[in-house]
Amino acid sequence: MLSEDKLKSILDKKISSAEKYDDETQAEDREKALEYYRGEMSDLEPEEGRSSAKSLDVADAVEWIMPDMMQIFCGSGQPMKALPTGVGDEDLSKQQTDGTNWFFMNECRGYWVIHDLCHDALLQRNAVGKVWRDQTPVIKVEEYEDLDANRWADLVNSPNVEVLEQTANEDGTYDLKIKVIKSKGRQRVEVLPRENFLISSEATSIEDTNFAGDKTLETRSDLNERFADNPDALKKIKNLNSFGGFDDDDANESREKDYAWEEEAADRSMDEIEIYECYVKADANEDGVAEWLQVIVSGGQGARVIIAVEEWDDDLPYFDVTALRIPHRFAGRSLADSTISIQGVKTALLRGALDNIYWQNNPEREVNVNALEEDGVDRLNNREFGNTIPVTEPNSVRYLTLPYFANQSFEAMDQMDRIVANRTGVSASSKGLDPEALQNQSATANNNMMSATRAKAVFFARNMAEGGLQRMFKILMRLIAKYEDQRLIRLKGDWQPIDPRVWNMDMDVTVEVGLGSGTREHDMAILQMILARQEQVVREYGPDNPIVPFDKMLETFSKLIEAGGLRNPEQYFNEVPSQELLQWFAQFKQSQQPQADPAKMAELQLKQQQQQADIQLKREQMQMEIQLKREQMQLEIQLKREQAMFGAKQSGFSTDITVGGQPG
Repeated sequence: MLSEDKLKSILDKKISSAEKYDDETQAEDREKALEYYRGEMSDLEPEEGRSSAKSLDVADAVEWIMPDMMQIFCGSGQPMKALPTGVGDEDLSKQQTDGTNWFFMNECRGYWVIHDLCHDALLQRNAVGKVWRDQTPVIKVEEYEDLDANRWADLVNSPNVEVLEQTANEDGTYDLKIKVIKSKGRQRVEVLPRENFLISSEATSIEDTNFAGDKTLETRSDLNERFADNPDALKKIKNLNSFGGFDDDDANESREKDYAWEEEAADRSMDEIEIYECYVKADANEDGVAEWLQVIVSGGQGARVIIAVEEWDDDLPYFDVTALRIPHRFAGRSLADSTISIQGVKTALLRGALDNIYWQNNPEREVNVNALEEDGVDRLNNREFGNTIPVTEPNSVRYLTLPYFANQSFEAMDQMDRIVANRTGVSASSKGLDPEALQNQSATANNNMMSATRAKAVFFARNMAEGGLQRMFKILMRLIAKYEDQRLIRLKGDWQPIDPRVWNMDMDVTVEVGLGSGTREHDMAILQMILARQEQVVREYGPDNPIVPFDKMLETFSKLIEAGGLRNPEQYFNEVPSQELLQWFAQFKQSQQPQADPAKMAELQLKQQQQQADIQLKREQMQMEIQLKREQMQLEIQLKREQAMFGAKQSGFSTDITVGGQPG
């Protein structure tokens, strides 16, 4: 077996290498992107006494495209879809789709997960998330008063209840204080701060790495709760100091002295300890084949403390998304990479233009000091409106004219805006302005520009969906199938049962990225055109036609409502299976037929019988006529034969004459 010292050495090397690589190649760029997003710009400090205005192009680019990204992923409320893997999997795939989306959006705070992933990807190149099963039980303390015996018995006998206090009252009721285990764990999805994620420097993706991990600050109390079933881990946690090493670790001695007063004053159960959760490939069994290990470790370089080790046979819990992927590289590109330099240039131009305008409004003055009265200097420095400056000679104070060149700076800033538009797709025309309000630009041209911006957002979204979101949803779906039992969920306004125990864990998933690359009005127009064609087919060929069944029309209704910005189509149209729709339509069609009068029905039946009798009589008459004609023809043929034989005898010779027989 792999010794603990050897595993420490492997982890020490992997962690140090990953942190060093990130510090040298990514950390500085992320810090700068965040500074520019906030408008801090420490590398472009204003001169004293001059304008300190700042252009916020990085923030503008990110924040203007974020609404499109959120609409694309969360507009329908169901960002993922499970794909059937075989014939007959359609119902199961629908249940897995509904169930996974419900867990993600409700229990995992899916909206904010998508928001933070998009924001980090657009600003800091790569957004990294983590999906895992949190085994920490959810416990709630509840108190009851004046319970009757039946209700009291139900509570104290519940398997998830621990009685803390109980009192039997004189009137036969009970007061009760209990601890209830609401759940024994849950699925969690969180977006990690990029600086807290570690990955091998050689990796180009999470799928091909041999090391990944994340670091967090956890309290000693949380660690004790997390490893409650691991006595060895609890013992190590007890001896850890707030820097992650053991209390007798010489490497932390100097830092402990600096913060000794904090250690004495604080509750040790709430000490925050830096923890690394690492996944590393190593030959744990020394059989020549490397296995994945999950290792919980604390402490700095050269002083690692392994808290727990477990062989890992599941997917790594991490995923990453990037808006602009660079092939063969883990880190992609962000909108900040495309706009930071422009923001610096525009800030310099803006400050220069404003300084010029300030000087135009408050020009410098040339003053003959000797011509001023006694308090002239004081009055000269007083910038109040209508102020009088006493002088002994005319023209003793005159203003110095400064050329106005701010308009040239503004023209240069407009050129910078065009560069930003070319790089990111974000411009004044694409920020939701009324097309008719834009000067020197037709509404059609502006709509085309807005569609191009929307297409850019869809491109970013597709990169994110195919990159890491599919992996996130697939891991989440497997965790739900592995740990959750049958339960009821509120879906589309109704309570529906799901049973994750029967889910297909190998089912693929896809991430929905909206209806199209156009605006909302464009999508609605396309859907309305499709709906009109579907109605025409149903009207001409019936609801049971093979081209447009009823369920296809209902799907179009739903998409039309979603395109209009409404999240719950089921509030307007019920979701009904196709077979039920056909049965209902057949009954409806039958009910719409007029009810016949019994007398008229009898008369009609009598007429039908009379017609049938007439037809039978005519048929018999025709048969009799045919029989008579046949007999008449036979008689005529016999007569002619006899006449011919008689004529032959009269002429003295005999011959065979056949009349009416077979030819030849």
